[in-house]
Amino acid sequence: MKTKIFLLLVLFSEVFIFSGGRALAKEDSHKIYPLRPSRIADYIEFTKGQKRVLAIYVSWCPYCRNKMPDFIKMERMKKGSVIAVSEDQNYADLSKYIKTLKDIPYKVILSNPKGKDTLENALSRYGIQKWNSYPTVILLDENNKVVSQGNLSSNQIERFLFPKR
Repeated sequence: MKTKIFLLLVLFSEVFIFSGGRALAKEDSHKIYPLRPSRIADYIEFTKGQKRVLAIYVSWCPYCRNKMPDFIKMERMKKGSVIAVSEDQNYADLSKYIKTLKDIPYKVILSNPKGKDTLENALSRYGIQKWNSYPTVILLDENNKVVSQGNLSSNQIERFLFPKR
């Protein structure tokens, strides 16, 4: 429990530092949280205990844009079920895209790699394999074990999150 509280404090302090103590852009309707990949991995550890979908995307990808409404719907159906991480290189492009989505029910996380602290390296501790395309969807069980990874359909994701539907 102490570890989870510590990780949560570290995560929020990093967000506070990155944002200068305020939202990153006052005109944004939704905050974007740029985090180092190791902190993203810590956040995944902190949310352990329920099935989750880790979606790695970029805002310029048409396939990602097509799947985003499904991720939003799933998160509304089951709070805490979606962790979406953008690998956008351009903050302005991501911000512009996020504004088009209006009300996103989960945190918009932007991977902010530094040196060897890449998202790929940070997530390897969970058995997540290198991805070559977007969106990459990773289904994580309650213990952060990878159940499936790839360009999964919305039906596959929903069957994982909501097996009795």
